Amino acid sequence: MAITYSATVCKVLCDAAVDQCDVGGIGYVEIQSAASAVLVTLPFAATAFGGATAAAPSIATAAAIAPAAASGGGAGTAATKFTVNNNAATLLWTGEAGAAGSGKEMILDNVNIATGQVVTISSFTHTQPA
Repeated sequence: MAITYSATVCKVLCDAAVDQCDVGGIGYVEIQSAASAVLVTLPFAATAFGGATAAAPSIATAAAIAPAAASGGGAGTAATKFTVNNNAATLLWTGEAGAAGSGKEMILDNVNIATGQVVTISSFTHTQPA
């Protein structure tokens, strides 16, 4: 039988995961291409995520992240994934990025990122499954 978490445990696990973004200072997210090329690095707010929902699955939503200009990758490079890191550059988790309606954890205003383009995260969540 597979393990299934209660809503209470899902909330605790989700909060524990997102709280790691704030350990040692402000963490950051790297938006990457399918080939793992870093297209842009965006710092989190001082408190990266709000509190998780008391549900199973539990969801925490990122605080607003300031847009930034892309540093590499070349014209029209598709952003497909991201990494979440704490201030000490410790990888915490990875996920998928996409456009509105894609159902991905991170929604970007434009997934075709060119060098120097300002990248905006429209929404960003972390989900702890039951």
